[in-house]
Amino acid sequence: MAILPRFFRPRATNGADAIRVAPRLVEAAGAMAPVALELLQSGPQGLSQEQAEQRLEEYGPNVVAQEKRHTWVGLLGHALVNPLVVLLLILATVALLTEDVKAVTVMSAMACCAPTRPAR
Repeated sequence: MAILPRFFRPRATNGADAIRVAPRLVEAAGAMAPVALELLQSGPQGLSQEQAEQRLEEYGPNVVAQEKRHTWVGLLGHALVNPLVVLLLILATVALLTEDVKAVTVMSAMACCAPTRPAR
């Protein structure tokens, strides 16, 4: 995983830096089944309809968070802060000024193929 300054790290849609997990859920994940059920205020049969409706109202629907899709403009922006891409583009420009078409082609292809997806 690439180490990027905080400014360039992708953010969750709510502005957080990382996925947040409820401490009670982390504790329940490491506990034996009866203790986990007690921590989560549930039972072997699951929740009653009334409990489920109350939790739905209190916590919202149980849905999986979706990863934010990056636009091509955002990917281009992330690529342009990559030092390798910047160096290749500068060298390709110099090669273009010296009319070295082969070098321009190779360096441009390398810059286009450099990883552009932000680190996670």
